[in-house]
Amino acid sequence: MKVRSIDFLRRTPGAAEALVASVASPLSVTAVDIRGNANAIRVRFDKPFAQDAHKPTTHEPGDVDFQRHNVQVRPESPLNNLPFVPGSLVIEAPDTVRFDLFADSPYSRGARGWQKGRYTVFLRGDEDLPANRQALADLAGAPLDGEPIAPAAGVISGDGTKGGDFRADFVVGAGEQPPELMHVSSVEFIERAAAGEHVLATMQTPLEETAVVGRVAAIRVRLSKPFAQDSQNVPTTHGVDDPDFQRHSLQVRLAARDARVVGVPYVPGTLAIEAADTLRFDVTLGTRVVDGNGNWPRAGVRCELFLRGSPGTAGQRPPLADTGGSALDGEPAAPVNGVISGDGAAGGDFLAPFSVRIAS
Repeated sequence: MKVRSIDFLRRTPGAAEALVASVASPLSVTAVDIRGNANAIRVRFDKPFAQDAHKPTTHEPGDVDFQRHNVQVRPESPLNNLPFVPGSLVIEAPDTVRFDLFADSPYSRGARGWQKGRYTVFLRGDEDLPANRQALADLAGAPLDGEPIAPAAGVISGDGTKGGDFRADFVVGAGEQPPELMHVSSVEFIERAAAGEHVLATMQTPLEETAVVGRVAAIRVRLSKPFAQDSQNVPTTHGVDDPDFQRHSLQVRLAARDARVVGVPYVPGTLAIEAADTLRFDVTLGTRVVDGNGNWPRAGVRCELFLRGSPGTAGQRPPLADTGGSALDGEPAAPVNGVISGDGAAGGDFLAPFSVRIAS
């Protein structure tokens, strides 16, 4: 039994299935367009596979020994110390199995499919019975002839001898950030003292709340490339008593609960351009949110950093953009290739929660 084909699919309930990419050869890396929102992988063999002890299995969330499975999807750079991509298997036909991406994991963008990055499809042909690692096999029990090969005679694996593991690398997002797009690289929370400033916390991922302890005086945002500073896209933020704070491209909003308590929906501040690719939001002291000594509410306050990537109503609220005019690729994302935003297409707002409290 050999591998015949591998397809990357977009499957949506109530809609037709869409083919996003196929493995032309397992000897080269397959590019999977992130805009295709792929969320499944279909593997076809050249003959029916066994469904006894050799049946296809894969790693689900919380798997304590993912390497025992004979169908695996492994990330090149593990996220959150998770060395496998959680998913489930569906047997579609006697010779066809489908891996469905688990939507609630670091490697998923929810309804938008795979997270950017490089991955490997692994199909076991060499079994290790003492370790309970069964190979895929045909109905007669012969293990998968799995060594990757250039396409030949309608298959993409096999050296003519039973056994051998199959591996095929693929990259979601073509493995690199498109040069014409701008992403969020990092967010730092700064405290100032007589001795100078220091970083209280760095945002590890915008998908989780960043907890900051200390007198946050500034928030530094680095982008992946220089941003526009012309009249159309100059970065702006909200000052004290702003009549329309939501028009600005950089906002620091209070959570609804805290906004009701404090009496304003945002943190007043000013913007400074530190470098061609770096903005700094300086908190205004002596307001209802932060007092004259830099104290935030001692009980803690929850906020959200907002960077506009999508134009606002009637184009009156321009997004952050690069010097070529392309809007920020801003959708929050787990860290990949040095950035924490983007889905591979221009546009999309960056929203990241954080909380501030003063050390007791």
